[in-house]
Amino acid sequence: MNLTYSRVIKVEPDYKYNSYRVIIQSAIDPLPGQFISVIFPSEREIPLTVADYENNLLTVYIDSTTLQKRFMEKKKVLLKGPLGKPLKYKGKKLLGIIKDKKNYLDILYPLKVGKRLGMEVKVYCLENCQDLEFETTDKIEGDMIISSAPKEDLHKLPSDSFVYLRWVKMNCTLGVCGECEYKGVIACVEGPFVQVSRIVDKRESVL
Repeated sequence: MNLTYSRVIKVEPDYKYNSYRVIIQSAIDPLPGQFISVIFPSEREIPLTVADYENNLLTVYIDSTTLQKRFMEKKKVLLKGPLGKPLKYKGKKLLGIIKDKKNYLDILYPLKVGKRLGMEVKVYCLENCQDLEFETTDKIEGDMIISSAPKEDLHKLPSDSFVYLRWVKMNCTLGVCGECEYKGVIACVEGPFVQVSRIVDKRESVL
């Protein structure tokens, strides 16, 4: 984990995802499955999902207009990371399971890296999803499955898949405060991707 001042390259609306896309030049080098946080000294620290990282260019998406303005005002921002536990790829087929497009951004970076590694990448939608970067499928199958869905849909996910704990609140991002603990899992250290079998009773799962 490092603290790195990094240059803001671009902040622009992305109407496809109803968010703002922020591109930052940084040597922070997060692996798929990890996240970063942006620190505004004497103000606050905000954990952010990594949407992509390639050639020292970090991409994140934000929903807050206030945060978008802060990025617009800054030539450089202080980043902390990489944080969390990286995913380990296996097999040749990677499947992403999402509820909707907002969840899609949670797993976008691991999907992109899987594609760069030569894996066959597809996406299964719990609800109707359109205009995605990757091919959609109506079958839940793959050598490796990652997912992002609301807490109430956890039972719909395969027990051996890895789910992004997007609903937990992170504070210290170092596993000290316990704010992000969910069913015995400290999300900021052991996650944010956690195997579904660790947090869902087998009797609750439908897959």
